[in-house]
Amino acid sequence: MSLEEYAKFANGNPACYLATAEEDQPSVRAMGMRYADETGFYFQTMSNKALYKQVQENDKREILINMSITGMCGI
Repeated sequence: MSLEEYAKFANGNPACYLATAEEDQPSVRAMGMRYADETGFYFQTMSNKALYKQVQENDKREILINMSITGMCGI
């Protein structure tokens, strides 16, 4: 998939989990993504939050985007 396709998927499914780290301790939190485009994925937080500090100090992060699919399935 291209970044444009990932962004389109992310914009249609804004509920996600964002993983960051502080020193050697991982931290995962539920987030609502503001938007995504060909330049990246954008979130909103306050500058007094641990998330803000973690993002400023460490550029390694992961995102898990949830998708709900409704329908029949068989086993």
